[in-house]
Order: sequence, then C-alpha cells, then structure tokens
Amino acid sequence: MTGQIFIEANDVELFGLPSGATHLYLVLRDSNGEEYVIRSGPERPYLPWFGDMKVETNIPIVDSADDRDGDTPAERLSTPLDFPGLTDDQAWAIMVKYARMIDRADNGYEVFGENSNAFIGAMLAAAGGDPSAMLPTGVSRGEALGIANYRDIMNDVPPPADGIVRGTSGA
Repeated sequence: MTGQIFIEANDVELFGLPSGATHLYLVLRDSNGEEYVIRSGPERPYLPWFGDMKVETNIPIVDSADDRDGDTPAERLSTPLDFPGLTDDQAWAIMVKYARMIDRADNGYEVFGENSNAFIGAMLAAAGGDPSAMLPTGVSRGEALGIANYRDIMNDVPPPADGIVRGTSGA
C-alpha cells in the first residue's frame, strides 16, 4: 500500500455539546485515493470515563468511528506527516503493528490520561516522530488533551522492536 500519512482532528462533543477538546487520528491515503485509519477512543463513547480503549487499526475510514460524514480533509485539519529515515509505508507498518499490540493489551481509557490523543502520540513516537510537533495545523497542545500522556502508553506497552533506533531529541 503506497501512500501518504496525515494527522486529522475533529471536535469532541459530550452529550451533543462542544467540549473544547480535539480528537486526533491518523489516515493513510493510498495511491488510489483510498483512506485507512488508525484511531482509538473510549469503548463506550457515551461513558468515556469508564472502560477499555477501543482501537481501530488500518480499516477504511468510511468504516471507522472517524468517518468524515461528508467533511472534507480540509475541514478535518488534515496535515501531512513526515517521518525522517522512513517511507510513509514503513512508518505506517510500524504504527499498525504497535496499534495492534496496544489493542491486545486491553489498556483502559482515561479521559484525562491515556486517551485517544495519547494513543496517537504513542503511534507517532513509535515511528520516530515528535508528537508535540506533529499536531494538525491549527490545533494546539491544549486542544489535544492528553497528547503529552503518550509516554504512559509506551511504558505500559513498549513499541515494536524492528532494529531501527528512533527517538525524539528528549529520548
């Protein structure tokens, strides 16, 4: 699957009202224009404070909880990503493998801790990216609640070892 990786965002609503928070997810747009997603969220979106993290890995975006419902990539703040030293296909393969590892670990979902944004941060870091520097254009760290908690997920479930040394300047 040859393609390009994007990070996208949508607004989080609680009980149908805007919360001021942003939910992040990753999209691979292949050379045929097909889109696949890596994302997570609460097992029960109507009760996000309790339960396990639900992970969706490498599924068509139209089958995902982050289906755009007609929104364009621009409306979802779609921002292309670059992973130095890796092709997008290599980076996506690492993130798919890691997402599946996290899914098997049955991590709990914590609204203010190990949440969907922390999950995306862990995906980015596993592929050698800096999560804080890879937010969608127009999204601040404060809006991406939990992004800084990606290290907690990585401590719970270490990223896959593929023989390539990666890390951010702080790692």
